[in-house]
Amino acid sequence: MHHFDQMMLTNNEDGAFLYQNVGEVCPSLYIDNCMIENNGLGILNLTSQPVINIGIQNTKIFNFQHNFVNRNKGGLYCSAFTTSTQNRLRGNITNNVFSFGSHGETLNISGHHFQKMHVYENYIFNNTAGDYRDTVHVQTVGMNFTFNVVVNNTGHHIVRTYSEVDTSATQQYLGNYVYQNNATALYRAVMAVGSGKPEFKSNYLVNDESAFELMTNEKRE
Repeated sequence: MHHFDQMMLTNNEDGAFLYQNVGEVCPSLYIDNCMIENNGLGILNLTSQPVINIGIQNTKIFNFQHNFVNRNKGGLYCSAFTTSTQNRLRGNITNNVFSFGSHGETLNISGHHFQKMHVYENYIFNNTAGDYRDTVHVQTVGMNFTFNVVVNNTGHHIVRTYSEVDTSATQQYLGNYVYQNNATALYRAVMAVGSGKPEFKSNYLVNDESAFELMTNEKRE
């Protein structure tokens, strides 16, 4: 197990965390109770490297909890890969603050469809993703996105979710407060849903500056 706890990471131009592993069985990763502020380097096209860059393979547990992530140029990117169902990821991003970020997605999460990420009770506010970048971007990985507050963000879409493969894995978005956000995509949709089996239930969506609260792609046979 690799555990980072009660750390302060500030004013680092190359970012705060770069963690990558490879192997048949890799240790679990915990990042808890950290202050991550004023990291990253802004560049002209409004997209920078993530300040928290997690690339994990055959890791069963990734835990990112009780952290304060503020005024960074770049967000949290987690890319998870596994070679077997026995080592599938069970990720947890809970009770964090992501605020006043810029130059890229606040959260970018991707992985194999039988891996699962739990994103619960986070406060995501006042972030500006930049051109053609979403505030929260979820690709293929199973997702439970529940009881999060997403307010006053600007991005291509505020939440973008899709799966690159035809799978039974679910992506659930339940009981979230998503309001006062500004989507800049062509159809200005706050939440954009691609292929897969997403479920949206009991969310509060009020975003006056955007044209649509939810957009889905057409189903193609």
